[in-house]
Amino acid sequence: MLTAELKSLKTIVFIAVAVAAFVGLPYYYRQAQLYKDRTEQVTQYALIARDSAIVYKNKFGDAVSQVETARLDAHNMKALKEDLAEITDRFNSINKRLANLEYASKVTLSAVTTLEGVSKDTVVMIDSVEVPAFQFSAFDQYYKVEGLVIPSLKKVTVTPSFSAEIYAVTYWKRKHKFLGIRFGRKEYKSEITSNNPYVKFSDYKVVTKKWD
Repeated sequence: MLTAELKSLKTIVFIAVAVAAFVGLPYYYRQAQLYKDRTEQVTQYALIARDSAIVYKNKFGDAVSQVETARLDAHNMKALKEDLAEITDRFNSINKRLANLEYASKVTLSAVTTLEGVSKDTVVMIDSVEVPAFQFSAFDQYYKVEGLVIPSLKKVTVTPSFSAEIYAVTYWKRKHKFLGIRFGRKEYKSEITSNNPYVKFSDYKVVTKKWD
């Protein structure tokens, strides 16, 4: 009788262990995958911070800067909020935990060119006294510079202005390519360009929220 009860108990224990394993293993597998994915996200973010942009010419002849895009889930966005604060602290609409943040980017641009213009003599009134001076101006499609020079005071006043349309996209493509067919994991990239040929982009960084 006791032996039968022990056998029955062993069967129950075996079934309980089997059910626990059936239920628990997928859970722990998902947790391990989640940990791996989050680690890869942080590693990618750190590498992107050091990488420089790839620059190529588009069909319009404009220079395009291309960078890898960091995709962070809500957990990692919160963990890296101190690092992202350089961007997010400038916007009142982003909450402190970054829970409502979908996209963040930072880009530094410079625009340098040389213009030739004309000048003309004039006078300016300083303390009710006429003082000889000359005005100058120069411009092209993208830039305009105006100024006033007062030689006797060794004073120069310059008013520069320029215009530039900025275009940016974020997209994905499969990591590997063979015989014209792409496969593998999705890689996310961001690109930025301008119709102003003098504009150069540097320190371009993009972060998006990862949902899947």
